[in-house]
Amino acid sequence: MVLAEQAEPLLIDLKDPRKGRVRASNRTNEEIRHAERTDRDLSPDMVRDLKLEITKRYSFSMACLAFAFIAVPLGLGSRRRDTSAGLILSLLIGTGYFLISMLAEELPTEIGVTSMLWAPNVICVVLGLYLFRKARFK
Repeated sequence: MVLAEQAEPLLIDLKDPRKGRVRASNRTNEEIRHAERTDRDLSPDMVRDLKLEITKRYSFSMACLAFAFIAVPLGLGSRRRDTSAGLILSLLIGTGYFLISMLAEELPTEIGVTSMLWAPNVICVVLGLYLFRKARFK
């Protein structure tokens, strides 16, 4: 049996072993822009990741409005008749949106990543406008 006063204290080092390397997702937009301008030690892949993070933040912020363009007409349609087609369609659209967003991170060029991240938003808005027009003339 060991007494508490005889036991050695257990020291756990909680410091990050990767000092100096802060992930882009843990930085603010201003910190990311400052790092792009001033840090000369960044590799081209790191610069691409920093720009990708800012684009992803703006694209995901726009996603709520893009999904609203789809949700309202689908909600109107499901209220008129008791089917769950609108729910299934909205789940498929949401899944497709985030799959495309994850695939965009794998593209090698910055232009490809940017266009791939914004494409689902544009598609959702266009689809929502089509559904609004379709619901209006029913």
